[in-house]
Parts: sequence; C-alpha cells; structure tokens
Amino acid sequence: YSNLTDVVWNGQSKVILNNRIMPYDKKF
Repeated sequence: YSNLTDVVWNGQSKVILNNRIMPYDKKF
C-alpha cells in the first residue's frame, strides 16, 4: 500500500508540476 500511495502521490505531483510549468511556458 505504501508503494502504491507513493506512486499515486508522485503521479499527482508530476501532473501538478506539468500543469504549472506549461502555463508558465505559454505565458513567458
């Protein structure tokens, strides 16, 4: 379970980072 939660958390953080980086690239 810990491994699954870690993978899910990493996936969510990656999506959030990508969502934050993409608009930054588009704006700048």
